[in-house]
Amino acid sequence: MRYGSAFAAFALATLLLPCSALAGGLSKAERKTFEADVQSAYPGTVWALKDLPVNTGFTMMAAWISPIAEVTPGGFSIQVTSMGQATLGMASTVWYGVRPNDTLTLKEVEFDDEFLVIAFVGEGGSKGRDTKVKISGATTFAEVRPVMDQLLTATSPVDPSWPDDIRQGIANRTLVNGMSKRQAYLVVGEPTEASTAEEEGKKVETWKLRQTCGMRIGYAASVETTGFPQEIRFVDGKLAGIATTAGGGVSLDD
Repeated sequence: MRYGSAFAAFALATLLLPCSALAGGLSKAERKTFEADVQSAYPGTVWALKDLPVNTGFTMMAAWISPIAEVTPGGFSIQVTSMGQATLGMASTVWYGVRPNDTLTLKEVEFDDEFLVIAFVGEGGSKGRDTKVKISGATTFAEVRPVMDQLLTATSPVDPSWPDDIRQGIANRTLVNGMSKRQAYLVVGEPTEASTAEEEGKKVETWKLRQTCGMRIGYAASVETTGFPQEIRFVDGKLAGIATTAGGGVSLDD
């Protein structure tokens, strides 16, 4: 009887365990609320505000992507390595699938043991450009919504008051002389390096641009070139042409 009683007590205790043992550290009710809040935040088209790379790979006759961008209530991180990896029957690498101003729609919210992932798929001209964002350290979407708003927006980042040639250039991912840094960023995304200097009393900022989007590995492997010049420069905040220097760090607000 002692063993029977002990088993019964164990079974009861198991039933009474906090539901945080479920996927993503959330109870069923919390997961349902989290997913509903995500769907409410992204009911239709959203625009990317950052480069959102993913890991891509192929293994066991299946193609997959996994998140690189991670969001917590305290901020976001996008850490990548450009090296591809391959072993017998398996390959993986980094692919810059989503660029600033790409249009996306919500696909699903995936729950794992310790975190959850919000998956987006490209739409329109961004079809095939999919990404996933890992969420950690949060039990509600409200906790990370301000940080997610730095990566994605439900409003087009292109200001309708900008000149027609600038807006057309952004739509075509073509650089136009006279663009501000923010406007050029919507074309080329995050520079790999940047530097500032002063020339004849004018502030000059130089960006070194990514030349490929990395390798996408799936049922086939492909490398997409960006078509951008290696470097561009801004004179007093306006795009003036190609430069020949490199450094690091950019601000879009000055």
